[in-house]
Amino acid sequence: MTETCETCKHWKRKQPNAGDCCIRAPQVVLDPDGARPYTWFPQTLSDEGCGEHEPKPTGIGTAADTTPAAATGNVQIGDYVLATKYEDGDPADQWCIGFTSEYWPHKKRWMVVDSDGNNFRHNGFRRAEKITPLVGVKILQMMQAGACPDSMWTLRDAVQTDIDNPTG
Repeated sequence: MTETCETCKHWKRKQPNAGDCCIRAPQVVLDPDGARPYTWFPQTLSDEGCGEHEPKPTGIGTAADTTPAAATGNVQIGDYVLATKYEDGDPADQWCIGFTSEYWPHKKRWMVVDSDGNNFRHNGFRRAEKITPLVGVKILQMMQAGACPDSMWTLRDAVQTDIDNPTG
């Protein structure tokens, strides 16, 4: 295994090819105006490395080692997913369509990011399931058009059924 930031257990992806090195506590710096302090972790590129590399445990970021496969749909880091704050998928609660960036086994939550690596929800999502880009586009179109499903999961199933069984 190549010892890069991407393969280190202390590195947290924040963008497609960049992230934070969290091997030490965050640094305290002043904002550009010098008015107030804030903290930040050093930012590195995924292919960089250092002499303190600690490999990620095998399977980190996959739900397979920490939750039943049926509950997660075998979701892995980088998968395109529909994610909901709660298991029931109530559309009035937070939901998103994006890419999984990490899995927190202690909270049983997925972190989901947009294509620029920005987190949708700082505390993660309890349920995330793989979808195709076409399903994602159709869900977004329906929600923007005012669809009011009982659950994001039933909407996903209906969209997938329509794609699988087109009427002509």
